Amino acid sequence: MTQIDKSLGTTALMTAALLLLLGCGEPEESASAKNNSESHEGHNHETSENSDASHEHASGELTSLGSIELAGASFSVSLTKDVKPSSVAHLELEHDEGPMPTAIRFWIGNEAGTGALKSKADAHEDHFHGETETPSDLTGASLWIEVESSDGKRTAGSLKFD
Repeated sequence: MTQIDKSLGTTALMTAALLLLLGCGEPEESASAKNNSESHEGHNHETSENSDASHEHASGELTSLGSIELAGASFSVSLTKDVKPSSVAHLELEHDEGPMPTAIRFWIGNEAGTGALKSKADAHEDHFHGETETPSDLTGASLWIEVESSDGKRTAGSLKFD
């Protein structure tokens, strides 16, 4: 094999690799990322004469679980009405009184969160909301809410949802 043959082979190999990379084009946003961004389009957190304070997101009907007090703050809690195994549950927390937390995390399962997906709730003025995946087995499961105070301390509590 001559030097020219080696150079042509290397050039052909490099060109093929380049064409494969260029053929892929721009990476598209994943379907789940598109769904997450689109599901919040047009969502208005402002109060108007045509809206009520307990607005509903596109996640379906919610049911009130009552209230919970964590880290000196009180919250009214609503959760997806029919929580099912291996599905998505939506949470709404209205901040009623007390210090505003810096973060709220929540999950469905046991206190340790074994096998659960812990999610962080989005904050909007006087309320928080978010979605989390439910475990495949809901036996004995509760909704767990963890509040992080401005000093970094975390306090958790739970509510039954069945």
